[in-house]
Amino acid sequence: MKTDTNCSDSGQIPGRGPCEFDCPITILNDLVTDQVVLVDRRLKAVCANRAFLTVYGLSTCEVAGRSLGEILNCRHTAGGGACGKSEACQTCGWFQAIESGRTTGLGEQECRILSTDGTAFDFSVKVLPLQMMRADGAMCACRLNDAFAQKRLRVLERVFFHDVTNIAVGIRGMYEVLGTVDADEGAAIRVMLQDSANKLIGEIERLRTLRVAESGDVRLWYCDVSPEALLQTLVKRYQEEAQARHLKVVIEAQSVSFPFETDRDLFQLVLGELLLNAIEASVRNDTVTLGFCSGQGEMIFYVRNPAVLSQAVKTHVFERSFTSKGSGRGVGLYRAKMIAERYLKGKVWFSSQEPDGTTFYVSYPQAAQTS
Repeated sequence: MKTDTNCSDSGQIPGRGPCEFDCPITILNDLVTDQVVLVDRRLKAVCANRAFLTVYGLSTCEVAGRSLGEILNCRHTAGGGACGKSEACQTCGWFQAIESGRTTGLGEQECRILSTDGTAFDFSVKVLPLQMMRADGAMCACRLNDAFAQKRLRVLERVFFHDVTNIAVGIRGMYEVLGTVDADEGAAIRVMLQDSANKLIGEIERLRTLRVAESGDVRLWYCDVSPEALLQTLVKRYQEEAQARHLKVVIEAQSVSFPFETDRDLFQLVLGELLLNAIEASVRNDTVTLGFCSGQGEMIFYVRNPAVLSQAVKTHVFERSFTSKGSGRGVGLYRAKMIAERYLKGKVWFSSQEPDGTTFYVSYPQAAQTS
């Protein structure tokens, strides 16, 4: 996370005294283990305590004069933007906590930041104005707690105590019935048992892949993949979920198709997350559409559903732990984008507007980039 700075070799900011002397909270370094940043009226950091600097591998000089978004390379500050200036900032927990703190005397919010390189941050933010330091009370002390561990636990509970439990209960029920039916019915139940067992393994693999991908320990296994076969496999896998919601899932016909080279399992996971997201965002009798096209050396897959995202939701899509579907969700789109862009050298984006609905796209080079 280190960046070029204007600090001199002596550890000073030009025109100011030593960085450590300038920071009023350095006396708390050995007492406060939480990350603490002191910001001015422009949301620029004046200094940060040792816990913050250690986590991100920065010096006080590298933090001073920069907003949190600039320090963490927030995607909304790319191109010279600053915290509080973009449309997305109005619904950012960091910005809201500071505004609330200045108004009420104490601000608390959850904050999600997605960096330009795909790194995700989840914080619990508490903001306290420091009137005693400036007459106008513009300075604020901001405490950041890493909220990811707690949110991951909620996701684990969602996956293992809900989805996986439901599948396991279904398997047990089919097994109990198996001994009471004739041969033909028994054969059908065995097929259902195999499908349910595969679904159970798939749920566990999805979570395992996320953990491995976030740790940077993914190994890629390339092979030729047929686009039609890939989409047909996905439709079959999620057909039961769609039928339970009274939805149609269709594949748009393509006139020309060429195989492409990728890691089949990872790419299937990426498209599966986009399809599942579309299914969960749809309402009764909606149609979810999948398709692909090729050109200029790349394949583009898409998943479309009729719902249109609100502006507030649009600004936070792909952020880890952000969800509009209730507590315990919010890693699917983040996982899809991270795996596609970090490991498969692809790109994930979306459009959402009337009357087209919402479409998520995945572009991928037809010839695998193995370097």
